[in-house]
Amino acid sequence: MMIMAGAFVNPYVPDPAEVIFATREAADIQTYRFELCGNRGPWSYAPGQFAVLSVLGVGECPITISSSPTDGPWLELTIRRVGKVTAALYRGPSAGAIGLRGPLGQGFHLEGLQGRAMVCVAGGIGLAPLRSLIHLVNARRSEFGPLAVLYGAATPGRRLYKDELQSWQLIPGNAVLQVVDADPEGVWHGAIGRVTALIGGLESSFKDAAAVVCGPPPMVAPVVGALEDQGIAAGDIQVALERRMSCGVGKCGHCYVGERLVCVDGPVFTAQQLRDLGEQV
Repeated sequence: MMIMAGAFVNPYVPDPAEVIFATREAADIQTYRFELCGNRGPWSYAPGQFAVLSVLGVGECPITISSSPTDGPWLELTIRRVGKVTAALYRGPSAGAIGLRGPLGQGFHLEGLQGRAMVCVAGGIGLAPLRSLIHLVNARRSEFGPLAVLYGAATPGRRLYKDELQSWQLIPGNAVLQVVDADPEGVWHGAIGRVTALIGGLESSFKDAAAVVCGPPPMVAPVVGALEDQGIAAGDIQVALERRMSCGVGKCGHCYVGERLVCVDGPVFTAQQLRDLGEQV
């Protein structure tokens, strides 16, 4: 059982929720803002934790929370349309059909980030869980050192949070660097290539930084290696895993990493922890 605000919360029972706003990020990706309608009230959660979204009569799926606890009493989930549950959400389920279970998992370890320069490296929709952390850092700026956001996407149109990327750049202490794999429409004026190339261009103030990473599995090991080449230790690199989860509470066994369950012990691990568990990062 989870304990929230001094009371036991059944992790198997979803809170009723309603979509109050949606923002189109790309052709098949939207950020949904949910209002929780149950008696429990707003969730207390940390960046990096996730929720299990359910659509009545269809099923459920785990989604990382992309809003920050500093944003408001609502929750935001950035969702790619990839299966029956997300497709049902995109179609617009009937009133009372949406539920959210959570918050679940272990989020980013803030004590290892506060007071230090920080490098956030994201690929594709992997920016979603990092957005939660970035919002918190920007809201509590005096607690953190300089922040570099390095973001890679397949094409300019596949980038998430396009307006926010610009606004983050304007905050003192922040730097935002972006790269795309390709520019088929000829509209991009920035760098083309891999996000790892941005790491080598970091200023000297980030040589002893802490780092957080999230993106497609093939991206993680090269990024961790490039960060280590810049002098950042594996124990100072936190990785939010994109690993298939189902129940969210450690019962189904779909998300083992070594002896650990991503849904319970993660989804955030340090790169050193993942190596100790036999992962190639």
